[in-house]
Amino acid sequence: MIGIYDAALLVETGIYKEFDGLIVVHCSVETQIERTVARDGCSRDEAQARIDAQLPMEEKVAVADYTISSEGTLVETKERARIVWETITRP
Repeated sequence: MIGIYDAALLVETGIYKEFDGLIVVHCSVETQIERTVARDGCSRDEAQARIDAQLPMEEKVAVADYTISSEGTLVETKERARIVWETITRP
C-alpha cells in the first residue's frame, strides 16, 4: 500500500524518518520566490523571508529517496512525477 503525505516541513520536523521513502519536489530559489509571489500576492521580500525560514532545499534533497524537479512547465513536472511513481510502484 502506498500513501502520499504532502507537507512542506516533513524534513524540518523529522517526520520523514517515519516513512519508508521520501520524495522531494524541488526548484530554484528564484522559481520559489516567483511562485510564492504569484500564489499569495506577497512581496518578493516576504517570499524570500518564508524561504529563508525553511531548511535549504539542498538539505531536503540530500535526505530524499526520490527527487522531482519542478523547474519548467507543469507538463514536464508531471512527466517527472510519473517516472518516479512508476519506479516506486514497480513490483
